[in-house]
Amino acid sequence: MQFCPCKTLLRVLFAVFKSETVQVWPETGPFLEQVEQHLGLALGLEKQYLVASRLQPIARARGMEDWRALLRSLSQSPVGELHWACFEAMTTQETRFFRDDFCFETLRHTVLPEVLERARSRRVLKVWSAGTSTGQEACSLAILLYDHFPEVRDWQVQIWATDICEQTLAQAQAARYSGQELDKGLSSEQKSRHFLIQPDGHFSLAPQLKRWIGVARHNLLDPVPETGFDLVLLRNVLIYFRANQKSQVLRCVHQSMSAAGASLILGASETIFEHDLFIQHKAARGGYFTRHDKFS
Repeated sequence: MQFCPCKTLLRVLFAVFKSETVQVWPETGPFLEQVEQHLGLALGLEKQYLVASRLQPIARARGMEDWRALLRSLSQSPVGELHWACFEAMTTQETRFFRDDFCFETLRHTVLPEVLERARSRRVLKVWSAGTSTGQEACSLAILLYDHFPEVRDWQVQIWATDICEQTLAQAQAARYSGQELDKGLSSEQKSRHFLIQPDGHFSLAPQLKRWIGVARHNLLDPVPETGFDLVLLRNVLIYFRANQKSQVLRCVHQSMSAAGASLILGASETIFEHDLFIQHKAARGGYFTRHDKFS
């Protein structure tokens, strides 16, 4: 048998890797259980590094030794304001304008023409941007509607932008962004047409678009206080939930939608198996879902 030093080295490295154990801090498990209980976010112990990196700034701001001291303090008191600040710190807030351009192509060429046709007699369009973070998704949708569907400028347009994190919602409410944030996804024409530069160098969404957007704090595990949505954007959110919680969220979303045919957009890597609730459709790039007819 021919000796292969490369294979031998790989076997040794694999054996060493298998023998290593990841240290699990005793404070982490109970905290992650609380995060899942209150937010639905399923973060395993392999995400312990996120707990340390995201809670350390909160611990320092509170004058505590480190994030472990913070977790010990949380474990000794009922869930309150500090707990929620820590829960919210564990959420992922990655976003940008027109993120995943193929999604907005599907909206422009397939979904919105169908949605607007159904809403034309009412001249009312109601959209939910769930997990909106700092609001770029809601702004992008407003820009898309204003630029490519001018008839809705005279409609009653409501874009309900929600998130669990109060800090990010403050920026979404203000609709103020840095030049660097605008450069992520917007053309020069879109920036000059839809944003106003402020004395501090930031940019504010133009009033004719901002008036369409309402911002509210909402936990996706809770019942939806608004109903009648013609379109729901629930992108890159379900990937953080366990199967039973996904079903819970989707049933709440289903109940919030206006009627059979109302549309749902998920993230590129997300799908659903609640075929009694939604029908899946293919588009040129990506896909979308509509509320099942049997519930109309």
